Amino acid sequence: MAKFPPALVICFAAFSIFTYFHGRHFRHFQGASPIFEFILGVSATLSMLVSLCFLVYYGYRVGWWTPFALIGLDLLIFPLGALVARLITPFGMSLLAFIAWPVLAYFMFSWNRTRPNQSMKLTAVALSICSGWTPGRGIALFEAPGERRWVRSLRNF
Repeated sequence: MAKFPPALVICFAAFSIFTYFHGRHFRHFQGASPIFEFILGVSATLSMLVSLCFLVYYGYRVGWWTPFALIGLDLLIFPLGALVARLITPFGMSLLAFIAWPVLAYFMFSWNRTRPNQSMKLTAVALSICSGWTPGRGIALFEAPGERRWVRSLRNF
């Protein structure tokens, strides 16, 4: 069963909130500057494409159902973003989104790259504590059906 780390859920929820207010600002744009409208449109479109790409990538890496669960968790957290938007104003959230969504996207994608190695190491440490495994004896860790990795010692951790 896949676990949803709180840091990833919070990053994705914040990313979704900023993307929502960015897109809302673009749809209801009433400014006089066509250049700003173009930049806002490009940024809003890119943030939505990044969101879609992340969900597909996360579903491929973890499990086909995990993007749906992540969206469900996001919907539970979204009212918190509406409260923050009342404090900052939707326009302020949209302007903040120019900086926030690329930073949050970086953290979302970088979490997926580094997490499997960390979970394998933690699994090895937990197995060594529970089974009395000592360095020098190899044990097999099964990450997925048919995939086997050997861990030789705890010195590599």
